[in-house]
Amino acid sequence: AKLRWHMDTSFPRFGVGGPRLRYAQPTQRTPVPEEDLPPSPPPPPGTKQRRWIETLIILVWIGMIIYELIRQGGVRRVQLAGLLGAVTIGGIICQEINKVWPFRTSFRTSGGAADSGLALGLVLVPALLASILITAGADAQTMLVQYLGVSLSFSCVTILTLVASSGLGTVGTSPRYLMALLLASALLARAPLRTAGVDLSPLIMNLTVYFVTLRVCLSLPRCFTLGEGVTVSSAIALMFWQAAHLTYVATFGDLSLSKILREAINENLGIEPSAVPTSLATNTTTTTPVVDINGDEVIAPFGSEFPVMTLGVLTASIVIVVVTYFPNQQLRRLALGGQRKGPRAQAWSKWLTIYYLVLPLVLLGLVIPWLQAISGVSPIIWVFKLMFTSSTHMRMLCYWAGTLALAIALVRRKGSSSSAPAASDSSTGGATPSSAPAPIPNIIVRKFFHLLALVLFVPGLMVDAPFLGVSYALACALFVFMETLKFGRIPPLGPWLAAFMDGFTDARDQGVFTLTHIYLLLGCAVPLWMTMMAPSVQVPHLSILPYAGLIVIGLGDSFASLAGLYFGRHKWPGTGKTVEGTLGGVLSMLAGVWLLGHITGTPIPASSWGWVGAATVLAGVMEAATTQIDNLVLPLFYYSLFLLTK
Repeated sequence: AKLRWHMDTSFPRFGVGGPRLRYAQPTQRTPVPEEDLPPSPPPPPGTKQRRWIETLIILVWIGMIIYELIRQGGVRRVQLAGLLGAVTIGGIICQEINKVWPFRTSFRTSGGAADSGLALGLVLVPALLASILITAGADAQTMLVQYLGVSLSFSCVTILTLVASSGLGTVGTSPRYLMALLLASALLARAPLRTAGVDLSPLIMNLTVYFVTLRVCLSLPRCFTLGEGVTVSSAIALMFWQAAHLTYVATFGDLSLSKILREAINENLGIEPSAVPTSLATNTTTTTPVVDINGDEVIAPFGSEFPVMTLGVLTASIVIVVVTYFPNQQLRRLALGGQRKGPRAQAWSKWLTIYYLVLPLVLLGLVIPWLQAISGVSPIIWVFKLMFTSSTHMRMLCYWAGTLALAIALVRRKGSSSSAPAASDSSTGGATPSSAPAPIPNIIVRKFFHLLALVLFVPGLMVDAPFLGVSYALACALFVFMETLKFGRIPPLGPWLAAFMDGFTDARDQGVFTLTHIYLLLGCAVPLWMTMMAPSVQVPHLSILPYAGLIVIGLGDSFASLAGLYFGRHKWPGTGKTVEGTLGGVLSMLAGVWLLGHITGTPIPASSWGWVGAATVLAGVMEAATTQIDNLVLPLFYYSLFLLTK
């Protein structure tokens, strides 16, 4: 009782306490106090039925994975299957308990205050890794088991933390409290790590990165649900683990894991020694000059640098955001606080100078030397030669630039015409029909960018998939950097980016960061990255796996919205999405799979269409049932299901 009283009265927490919190809580500090956030909407009718549909899909999906793990045999696989099942049940229970102890309003709560997305967020990354483990070759079992064990530990410790923090209404924020809970959780999480063969020290490091990332995600007002925060934090923690390993490799020369990754990429892409693949569908090869650490031009397999460069660019983008966040936040506070005069103008100039000094210092003094150390090549020269020494790459860059320019011009023109005020007709009390064009629904404009992703990336996958993979990483880093400029309203691009992008937001873009466009790019990129780096994946339709994100987002999500908007009559419970829209999305995805199978020369066998159809239907219903950002969830979900098809 004394310990309970001490915890309740001494340590600040997130949220409003539930029935178990009997003592007054300290005043909370809003992470961004100048933001006037709108209140969360109440849950629509039928929310309970929608949640149970989503839960049923999750249970079917996880049940398929557990069945395959047990069917393959082995003590480790059976233990990991049991842990995955326990995490699934724990996530569902936590999500149901959350109805009693709702989260703080700074969490984004699409579909109602009690919809945290825990049931899906806790299993998304572990289920994806388990699906890869099921289809991977024997040479990658140890590495994948370790990754799966660590990701399951993240989920187990998250459940433990939520339960230990006075139910789901609060999450402790005191550093002493978090460190004590972290050590206790690490000891309790030894079960999955002992099964996976991972020592305690990597677990402590990974848990620290995971909890710090989760704390940052959930402190940003209305940017993440808890489920999305768990998914993003798990992915970032695993990415930093691999980055730390590559740094260790560059320092001490332990190349075991690096060799596994490089040999797997060569095998998946059909790379011969000193050759570069130009397509996933065909085994035609060319050579690309790169520069080694001494500046000498050599002919090296592109796949050897691909995982290191991709991982390094993504990690470096996160590091830059973290290092520049504090001056960026001060600039945002000054930009949104009124006119910059007197002391406010001086403070603005000071923080702007600090930002522009810190950014190149981190980039030139930390990021580029680190990339060169872990990859063994000069990153700037490598990227420059990769893009500008091949006529194919030059044509692809010109195609992307021209298509993007045309699309942005079209969207701006339509947006300005749609926003023009209509002339009022006093006799009818409304607008004159001929005075202005009918406004374009925001959902149509947003899905236009999904279709644009198809136009941009499908030709790139067919012509040169590895080059597209590197381009994905660079574009993702650029998107993250542009979002930081928009966040701080940093001139000269920050105010323009804020004005341009705010015109395409919806209810899920309630936070200080707009993340749906980054999720759209990641949703298209992750299936390609996973296919190229997943060791020895053995599936009969490998050539279609990189298209999974484009199929489910570019085709399924877009056509589901269009079909629902123009033909929808019967709505799913608890959501505005329609059954007709889901049917249109499923049919478009099946058509896309069939067409891509014939284009790549590896059509889906007739015996596999039942599995492919079932996976596509599950993905379509999940798109209608989930309130999490579908650009993030659906590509991973569909990719995992596609790996399980036979």
